[in-house]
Amino acid sequence: MPFLGGGPSPTLSPVPGPVVRPVFPARRGALLRRVAVCLALAAVVWPLLLPGRALAIEEALYSWRREVGASNLVAAFDGRETSASEHFVLHYQEPDRPWAPLVLEALEEAREACGLHLGAVLTGEGDLAAARVTVLLHPTPQSLSDHLGGWSASGFEAAGAYWAGVIHLVSPRVWLGDAPGDDASRRLRLEGTFLHEYTHWVVDHLVPAGRYPRWLSEGLAQYLEYVETGYLWRDPAGDVEAALGQGTLYSLRDLDRFGDLTNAALAYREAFLLVAYIVETRGSEGLQSLLGSLARGHGLASALRASTGLSLRGLEEGWLVWLKSGRGPGRASD
Repeated sequence: MPFLGGGPSPTLSPVPGPVVRPVFPARRGALLRRVAVCLALAAVVWPLLLPGRALAIEEALYSWRREVGASNLVAAFDGRETSASEHFVLHYQEPDRPWAPLVLEALEEAREACGLHLGAVLTGEGDLAAARVTVLLHPTPQSLSDHLGGWSASGFEAAGAYWAGVIHLVSPRVWLGDAPGDDASRRLRLEGTFLHEYTHWVVDHLVPAGRYPRWLSEGLAQYLEYVETGYLWRDPAGDVEAALGQGTLYSLRDLDRFGDLTNAALAYREAFLLVAYIVETRGSEGLQSLLGSLARGHGLASALRASTGLSLRGLEEGWLVWLKSGRGPGRASD
């Protein structure tokens, strides 16, 4: 008999009785292994083809990277003291111990305020409502910047930041002194960045896989801060009227590169006014609907159309008309 494959073929002779089928142990084992590999690949790939599964996997990876980043930030933090409230865990250095209870109180108030404005998007059942937020209280603005790898907010000194699932705050000792005074709670609420940074945390945990434009997160954080405290960050470089007159206003497409723009003050101001425009023309319900649609995994364009009836181009065109009329918080007609 001729050789077949890797070895001689067994001799096959018809014999009375039951049919004895040829067995090729090595070849059959290889075939079974190939089938097993194909089935395993199918088990991995097929779910990716189902609606929503690819996004779920992307979100799982995004969340894992965020958790790893948060662990590294906490491990590298110099403060070894901790205090906790119902929804926050505060890490700080010993000199900040007198401030820890008031900082936690201000954070809980910020969480409550954010829930009032975002409604069921935030306050419903689930992981977001029950989560405990990690907060690092830095002794100085420089230590905050150093801890984030030398990060700087485009030339201005930051009193807070959100990064990798962690809220970073500068200690109230920097501007209110070593020990809390009689009006410390009020001043923390009005002058601190608690609501601003917590809003960033909410958006990052609400929208899967970080699929939101940064201008929306920055604009929302400023808007809630303005409504609750009356604070509105102003910088001469962020003069919208001058930018309109000079034709240097950033477009919506430009704002997609938020962190790379040279005029950070103008980018922040535009982000604030975009959110203010959405609320003024579509109401707080429109804003909540937009966030809810993003939370369900829709892209910005489809979420915007579903929640406000606007296309991205329609949003920008309407916003520019609104700006040129002088409307908006903190402007001449306000």
